[in-house]
Amino acid sequence: MAAAGKGRLADAQALLASGADPLARARDGSTAADWAARFGHANTAAALREHAKVHPWQIIWNTFQTVSV
Repeated sequence: MAAAGKGRLADAQALLASGADPLARARDGSTAADWAARFGHANTAAALREHAKVHPWQIIWNTFQTVSV
């Protein structure tokens, strides 16, 4: 979220490519896209929101991968 809030799109994209959850929320309920928008980084916010659009089967698969040992 720090990268998004600072408008560091390349860093945010690298984190997403490494498996960071674009829908993760801070204590106040904000997502990384919310932080980017809050601090005036509209391009970063838009890219994060676009990345967060996933198909339902992807959510199920990601959840399965997380809990599988």
